[in-house]
Amino acid sequence: MIDQHDSVNIWRELGARRYDKSDLPTWYARCLPMLDEELRHMSDDVRARLATYILRYVSPISTKRLFRSGNLSKILLRGPQKNVAVLVTDVRDFVHAVRAAELAHGKLEIMEKLLERFYARVAQLIFEHEGIVGEFAGDRVLGAFGLLDDAVPAYTRALDCGVQILRQNEQLINLWNHELQDVPPFQVGIGVAYGSDLWIGDIGSVWRREMFLLGTTVHLAARCEDLLHEDAVEAMPGFDLIATENIREYVGNRATWHALPNTNIRGIGCMNVYKLKTLQPGLDKEPIRAEDLRVTMAVAEHINSTVARHEIASHQRKLREINETIIAARSVNDLLPRLLSAIQTTLAARQVSVYFYEPASNDLILQYVAPDEPELKKALVNSRIKLGSRIIGIVAQNKKSEVITDALYDARFKYDFDMQTGFTSRSMLCAPLLSTNGELLGALQVLDSESHRWDEKHLDSLTSIASAASIAIENAQSIADLQVVNVNLQQRQRQLEASSRMNATSSTLLAVHNELRGSLDAIHAIAHEISSGDVVHRSELLVSAQKLVDEVTRIEQRLAQTTTKLQQRERGRTDLRTALDAARNRLANQPLRLTEGYSLSMNVRDMTVVGDQEHLTDIFGKLLAQAICALHEHAAAPSTDCPCESEICVESTLEDEVQPQMARIVISCSGDARKEAAAHRAALFAVNGVADHRRGGDVAYRYLEELGGTLTTENYNGCGTILLVRLPIAEGYEVDDRVTR
Repeated sequence: MIDQHDSVNIWRELGARRYDKSDLPTWYARCLPMLDEELRHMSDDVRARLATYILRYVSPISTKRLFRSGNLSKILLRGPQKNVAVLVTDVRDFVHAVRAAELAHGKLEIMEKLLERFYARVAQLIFEHEGIVGEFAGDRVLGAFGLLDDAVPAYTRALDCGVQILRQNEQLINLWNHELQDVPPFQVGIGVAYGSDLWIGDIGSVWRREMFLLGTTVHLAARCEDLLHEDAVEAMPGFDLIATENIREYVGNRATWHALPNTNIRGIGCMNVYKLKTLQPGLDKEPIRAEDLRVTMAVAEHINSTVARHEIASHQRKLREINETIIAARSVNDLLPRLLSAIQTTLAARQVSVYFYEPASNDLILQYVAPDEPELKKALVNSRIKLGSRIIGIVAQNKKSEVITDALYDARFKYDFDMQTGFTSRSMLCAPLLSTNGELLGALQVLDSESHRWDEKHLDSLTSIASAASIAIENAQSIADLQVVNVNLQQRQRQLEASSRMNATSSTLLAVHNELRGSLDAIHAIAHEISSGDVVHRSELLVSAQKLVDEVTRIEQRLAQTTTKLQQRERGRTDLRTALDAARNRLANQPLRLTEGYSLSMNVRDMTVVGDQEHLTDIFGKLLAQAICALHEHAAAPSTDCPCESEICVESTLEDEVQPQMARIVISCSGDARKEAAAHRAALFAVNGVADHRRGGDVAYRYLEELGGTLTTENYNGCGTILLVRLPIAEGYEVDDRVTR
């Protein structure tokens, strides 16, 4: 048991005592699973509040009892409470005593030690009666009873606790009067009230929150204590304790009282109150034991360690999410907006910015800001800061992260950005972005409008994020550089291909040149034979002339073939299946697309034809669209009874399987084969401009003609109108027998 005379050391021991696990009772480990189950349903804020309540406000006796029963969460009192007794104890004439101690040299320090002893003893007595210590306010201590235990009436605990406080302070009064002779004597008054109109909870700010008791019962207890300052009341014999009428009635014959009828209670009104004269012993209170303190400390440490584990796990999870964001990014423009948003969420920041360093100007340029708000971006993006100026510039120059608890008190802070955005910068985290070889890339800045939001732990997190982000930025820049190199290589490849085509063209021209030289030699020989007179007969002359004509014709044909080959090389080669598939896919994304009742099938062989893929894709897309229009308009025409179930078919074949020169692409539609339907479709195709191509208005026809191909409309096997495209097979490419459907 803790010595009553050494109660001042109880809370020092509770806060500083270190103990071994073996000091704990054997039942402690068996009760931990129940505590863990309770903690599992709480947030980290609630867990931290529970640990604070245990160490600051709740009796160790109550803590041990609730812990063993698996009901420790009952300590988290909040909201209205019923049948609660409130005790308020106050040091009378405290202001005058402090003033006198100030005038007497060295007396304030003595007063502080005596008051600490007084507060510790009052708190111990409240805890031994299983009450809650609500607050220490100057010379006043507040206790509440009946919140965690209803085995003993709350008014009984409060009244007995008040009497114990007055009885056990006699030694302190004698010590006060001896040590502080020039100070008014030490006198304590107590007010006790009982009622059902009390609200309890925690109140404060993000920096500090306290348990708070509010209600008429609290004010009534305080006003009862104030009555003890009146001379007439003070002169009454008995205890310096005043209680409400309901307490006198509930206590009964255990106590005798001095009545104070129709007393005006400030702020409440007139009512009967009573000053305690005598109190018979009746409550056998349980003292605080060393085991209670050890269990209380162990439970609080267990809760705090649970909070710490969850905070670490949550923090690590958020860092993993940020790392995944960094890894997934492939460019700086993709990385930074997502990274800043993740940092803002992880650190609960109001604003996050990233600066890039420009060595040429020695400036930091603000490139991205979160949140992604237009007005904020307009005010800040592309703003420049000289390296070494402002907080962020100095951090970047020193290449060392910093946490600023309140920027308003930092001489390096400038207000112009805040004036542009209307934001008040208080808390600040800054971290440099460094390359793998230590060169400056830029800096990260995190801001909040409240001071003291972050500490070194948050700074370490931002520094880790900045390191990972720096690597990602370097990687993204490397990828961008590789993309530039890839583009250059592709350009070089095209140049080499063009050079190869030029070499092939030169070879072809050389071969033609050699053939032409041989032909010219033959022509010269024939001409010499004619001019020399060796040809006597007219028939022989005609034969020689015919040879000359044949040779010239062969030369013209050879020149035409050579021209066609050169044009093919110039216009490129295209895989027919690829061009048709691209046309079909492009058609599916257009406003005019296949609707219900129509379908599209393809029966296309692998073959390479002459022409540019983009041009051919565009041409085939237009031809398919014309076929769909024909079907739609034909189905809507009132004069036809063609069924609405129709299919557009695309087929490709070779005109000559033995020596392939041309590819045939047929676009047709299935359905009613009667002449009316066929004629109607023919008219629709003609309306769309295909049949009218010879007037020169159809770009597709002219392009195909330039390639050496054709575009016509025909009646095909009595199945209606078809579109027929003929394209030259590219030189040097074999036709694949496979067919794709």
